[in-house]
Amino acid sequence: MSEDYIMFSATIVFENDEEGYMKSYKEGICFSIPMLTGIVIFYVLGLGITVYYAFTGRESVLNGFSEVFSNEAFRLALSNTVRFQLIVIPLTLAMSFIIEVSIYDLNKNIINILFLLPLAVPSNAVSVIWRIIFSEFGMLNKVVNAMTGQTIDFFSGDGAFWLTVMTFVWKNLGIALLIWKLGMDIIPKSIYEAAELDGATEGKQLLYMTIPNLKTVFIIEFIVLSINSFKGYRESFLIFGNYPDEKIYMLQNVFNNWLSRLELSKLASGAIIYMGIILMVAGIIFGLSAIFRVTRKLRCRV
Repeated sequence: MSEDYIMFSATIVFENDEEGYMKSYKEGICFSIPMLTGIVIFYVLGLGITVYYAFTGRESVLNGFSEVFSNEAFRLALSNTVRFQLIVIPLTLAMSFIIEVSIYDLNKNIINILFLLPLAVPSNAVSVIWRIIFSEFGMLNKVVNAMTGQTIDFFSGDGAFWLTVMTFVWKNLGIALLIWKLGMDIIPKSIYEAAELDGATEGKQLLYMTIPNLKTVFIIEFIVLSINSFKGYRESFLIFGNYPDEKIYMLQNVFNNWLSRLELSKLASGAIIYMGIILMVAGIIFGLSAIFRVTRKLRCRV
């Protein structure tokens, strides 16, 4: 009797769980509909319109892309944007990883929260604070002038470029730290305990256990930082204006200028070109990740 009662109870629980799952599934679909509608309207439809303007309006499709490539402003903006991303993405990845590894064992979320605070600072406030600190008569130049008798121009040339790099790292370091932390939380603590029993040092644990288990997290970090690198235009625009120094004249600047002149075909062609570059880089990263996984599986079988 007891066994029958247990089987009957298990059947009831399973049926209730299944009904609860279906109910949750339907509720999830209902809650996702507004988000999916927004994605279709603002992303998929927008991408379709961009492709339409890029491949229409001219006698030949290639004329539009050749016109964009021959544009000196676009070439300058593309080279500056690529240079900016090649510096800020690896720099933010490396700095955030080193900091998170250093503070992870402290197990204090307040540190990660403090690094997230720059995300809450409005862009207008950032531009005002930066001018107070880095302008010709700002706080930093007063200190530099007192020590050396000279000042540093942070709003033109290489100074403006590195100020833009510093602004990006400052605003995005917190979210990068949070992603690393979430990835490290997923790693089972038992493998570290077993490694310690085997005499593995902290350096070896980091090199052979932590880093290999964070490959997927690295890809997520790269995608997030790549997307955020296009969102630095607000601070750049408020600090340097619509026509900044040529060292920090980015794609967002040239796209905004084309949009103000309603050169939609040129704007769409430039967007398609850069989207192709991003997809190519993302494909290389995912391809290398897949090759690494396959190689690792083959080694395990051997």
